[in-house]
Parts: sequence; C-alpha cells; structure tokens
Amino acid sequence: MSSTKLTSAQRAADARLRRVYKKTLADKEREIAEQGGGCAICGRPYPEYTLYQDHDHECCKRPKGKKGNTATFCGKCNRGWCCYLCNKWAIGGLEFMQKVNIPAARAIAYLKDWHQKIVERGGYEPKEETKRKPRYPKKGFRSCHKDDQGAGRADDLSVPRPGPGSQ
Repeated sequence: MSSTKLTSAQRAADARLRRVYKKTLADKEREIAEQGGGCAICGRPYPEYTLYQDHDHECCKRPKGKKGNTATFCGKCNRGWCCYLCNKWAIGGLEFMQKVNIPAARAIAYLKDWHQKIVERGGYEPKEETKRKPRYPKKGFRSCHKDDQGAGRADDLSVPRPGPGSQ
C-alpha cells in the first residue's frame, strides 16, 4: 500500500481485515507481494484475481450459527493468500481429508496410478469430432412454418381447430 489516503472501500477492507484476521490492508499487500504477487498455490495474479486469507480451521473454529462477517479469528493461525478455487477446493478438500483421516498422499497416488493406466489405454489421445444431434424437433414441438407452395401443413398453428361440440 502506498502512503496515500485510503478510499472508503479500502478503509472498509482494512477495518474488516483488522476485525476478522487481526491484520491491516498494508499487511495483506505486503504478504501477497512476498508470496510472488498471486495465489500461494496456483499463482493466479493479484489483483486480477481476488485473494482470500487462508487460516487453519483447527485453531479458530467458526462459532455455531455465525455466518459471513460475524466470525473473528486469532490471527496466529493465518497462512497465505489464496484464490477462491485453491482456498475452497484445494485447501478445503485437503483439510476435509485430514479431518476424516484420509491420507492425501494416497489420493494423489491413486490419481497418478489411474492417469498412467488411462495413458496406456490411449485415453488422452486426440478424439475424432463427433457430430451432435440437432436440438429440434423436440418431442411435442409443433411447426408453424409453411411448405414451399405457401400452404400450411397439418400441424401449422394457423390451421383452424374444431371447437367443442363441433364435428
């Protein structure tokens, strides 16, 4: 952060960081620069991608029934800054696996093993383009187009339909 005056949005972000994570907006900017200027895991660039403070959920659990901006954390368990995908799915998935005693190394070995088997089967080779079936006519679709001579077809919506009681 530069020493210029903060905008109202920056002041709000700074206040939230102080309340929730016990750090300042300047701390956030410095830490992101120290981790390479982007997501700590995949490297997506900041500020093009929003980065979120990752923290250890075992240290500071969210109080039951609290959602959104109401939770606060000790600040000692803060880790790096991650993009949404890495924070939610990569770290979240690994933390869940740890919680239910699934070794992450076994899951990674599983993926590598199956990747190799699929390569041996030729599964990742370029595939021939397949033609898609046309979307229409769908079941129950009624055409309202005229034939080449301009006459309406039997399913044409402009064809008068007999009313109730007429034959």
